[in-house]
Amino acid sequence: MVAVSCSRIEGHVVRHTPSVSENVNVDQRGGEWFVASYSQTIPGFWQMNGWLCRLGSDSSDEAIGAAVEEALEASETGVERRSNAAAPLLEMVGLRTFGAYMRGTRSVGVMRDGEAVTIEPKRNEGARGGFSPLPDRVEVIHAPSRAELGNAVRRAFDRTL
Repeated sequence: MVAVSCSRIEGHVVRHTPSVSENVNVDQRGGEWFVASYSQTIPGFWQMNGWLCRLGSDSSDEAIGAAVEEALEASETGVERRSNAAAPLLEMVGLRTFGAYMRGTRSVGVMRDGEAVTIEPKRNEGARGGFSPLPDRVEVIHAPSRAELGNAVRRAFDRTL
């Protein structure tokens, strides 16, 4: 059975501000997938908006794509900034510090503007540096099915650093 756990909680802030209307982060840690929806704050920062999904290592491309699609739908603009942003994610994974979370975690950003979906691998720069986008490794797909989206996200992890 595939372990899936989705909920609405607060989380950490993304330093990268793409010019898109919907933004999601997918992390791989310990064989599990963590999909988090982000919303753009009034000042322009992207932060976790409370929609978070945890998927098991045996999740299909369809399940990953469905979670990413739902997270994209939950993404908003013009929201208030939240404090203590990383606490809910850390609680979900049972860790005390963001530095501990960063160790062994790989990350991919998914941004959607209309039918264009941009999938951007990221570099793990540790607790102080966070996840930095790798724009030279981006893949853009148009109006993907859930399975196509999940497969593109899965492939993007091969391009992370």
